[in-house]
Amino acid sequence: AASSASYGQASEPSAQRARLTTPAPKNLDQVSRQISYPRSAQLRRHSGTVIAELLVDRDGRPIQYAVEGEAAPELKQAVAEHLFDLRFEPAQRDGEPVRMYVRIPFAFVLR
Repeated sequence: AASSASYGQASEPSAQRARLTTPAPKNLDQVSRQISYPRSAQLRRHSGTVIAELLVDRDGRPIQYAVEGEAAPELKQAVAEHLFDLRFEPAQRDGEPVRMYVRIPFAFVLR
């Protein structure tokens, strides 16, 4: 299974001027456990970190994503297959829910 570190920073430049909270994942541990380390990547000794950038809507659901990083394509695919399973406490600006991007790293480490 992939492991996730802290879920990253919001890409919102006015975070200090407005009262702004970032999207907080509610089920990151559960989804991370569902992401399996592809056997083909293990056999090829591929490891690395996949960075998922998600746009989280006002209801706390991801509505689009991109995967980045220097990890092998099969690792990126393993993460991508589960990103829409994530749920978030939505970001808020001055107490109102807003859409916001969030970045979450998923590390694949050979043991």
